[in-house]
Amino acid sequence: MTRAALTDDSRSPTRAAGGGGRFASAAVRAVLRRRMMEMLGLLVALAGVALLVALGSHDPADPSLNTATDRPVRNLAGPAGAIISDILLQGFGFAGALPGLALLAWAFRLATHRGLGSVAARLGGLVAGLPLAAAALSLLPMPGGLPVEAGPGGAV
Repeated sequence: MTRAALTDDSRSPTRAAGGGGRFASAAVRAVLRRRMMEMLGLLVALAGVALLVALGSHDPADPSLNTATDRPVRNLAGPAGAIISDILLQGFGFAGALPGLALLAWAFRLATHRGLGSVAARLGGLVAGLPLAAAALSLLPMPGGLPVEAGPGGAV
């Protein structure tokens, strides 16, 4: 094929069909976009589940930022899970589960093609709601056997 034949727009089936030189049609791009949003939803769901697993398997004796020990980590999410769960539970108590639950809710919206709207507004609401929920939980009486000494509302 000559160079002139390769640059001739009339010979391109995509351009001849009105595709504007794009690799795929609008319908194919829409399907790919939906699949990508579903995959993003799956990744966000995995992050939410990992966070909730870390919180659920929290062991106060695990090595973290305020606990130095040479024993192996028992948190199912590993050393990172031990540190994250310790920070969330010490700081916010049971409200520390809100980020994991929010990630699961956002994943559901992404996977069902509902979108997230303003991500900044959702993150802002989560950041504002976390200490408020912790403050509300701190009003509860402290039951025995909690995994953290800070109480149901954490240090807030």
